Amino acid sequence: MIHRSARFSSVAVRKKFGTLGQTANAEGGNGRMTLRAATSGSVNCAFARTELAVGFNKVIDTAKKMGITQDTLKPILTLTLGTVETTATEMATVAATLANGGMHRPPVFVSKIVGPDGEVVFDALRDVTQERAVSADAAACALDMMKGVITGGTGTAARLNGRESAGKTGTTDNKADANFLQVTPTLVSFVWHGNSTARIPGAG
Repeated sequence: MIHRSARFSSVAVRKKFGTLGQTANAEGGNGRMTLRAATSGSVNCAFARTELAVGFNKVIDTAKKMGITQDTLKPILTLTLGTVETTATEMATVAATLANGGMHRPPVFVSKIVGPDGEVVFDALRDVTQERAVSADAAACALDMMKGVITGGTGTAARLNGRESAGKTGTTDNKADANFLQVTPTLVSFVWHGNSTARIPGAG
């Protein structure tokens, strides 16, 4: 997966995708490149092509297994670019699934409940089951590629003073929204910036 290349250009994309629509590279990029380079440079067209090669149904199924719980994902060209809205909790859960070696655990907001007698009534680590969403190798591969976003891509400002981390930037048309997903071995975060009531150019 790391070494796979994709060939694209704005013109070729419009012609190849036909009735599926079109997309363009907001951050630039063209010709052949590895998925590692496409991830660090946030090159849209490479991932639109990858999505078509994998298949919409597989992309949607994997997204749900990793933590997208809303029934909003649709088989559209720009699905893999994040044009279908998700919540911050869902995105953080997807990142946590990667950090957990591909094992998905539903998010909980209370980690432990202890009764007045000292008995543990609820322990999230004990009582919340986890399921395999993607293989450990696939999770490690994705995180390894996402490290490039921080070490030399679109998210270099998020470096953590020598601590290892992976991440992914995201913006919408006219920079109405901006977000950043960051993953460390023990903590994940998802930050969104924009206007909650309207899509205002430049708000992100």
